[in-house]
Amino acid sequence: MASPARKLMNPPNYKLTREQAIEINDVIEELYQAALDGIGPGGQTLGMLPDLLKSWCFHYALAGVRVVPEKALIKRRPYRDQTGMFKGAHEWVSIDTPDDPQDEAEQVAKEIEELLIERAGSLSAGVRDRLVNRLQELGGATRTFTPDDNPEGTAQ
Repeated sequence: MASPARKLMNPPNYKLTREQAIEINDVIEELYQAALDGIGPGGQTLGMLPDLLKSWCFHYALAGVRVVPEKALIKRRPYRDQTGMFKGAHEWVSIDTPDDPQDEAEQVAKEIEELLIERAGSLSAGVRDRLVNRLQELGGATRTFTPDDNPEGTAQ
């Protein structure tokens, strides 16, 4: 619920009660957070002045638009910036993407590992050796196929 000391958006021509104004202002804030750093159909960031965005959110709130998390297909998560240039920035990701990018990297790595283990038996020894070498070149990979992972017992 909104703080009573908060300045409420309540133009006189809308004749909102104090309770309605508090509710609408809560909705405005939800819409504002959902629209902040918005993305377009091509994935581009939609830049909008904060005051203009807030005004659009006010109109949408009065028109009945609401944030419905159960219907969301994307979510906002903090952007992990190593440089410090984008402190406080967010990125929009699929709703089923982990909240922490490190968890996402771990999930992708696990999926790739499972696929490699599943396919190891159908790959030639030369292909497996080249794949292991390439992974080591890319990131210092230390995991090797074990006899349990690789029915043919090659590419150790």
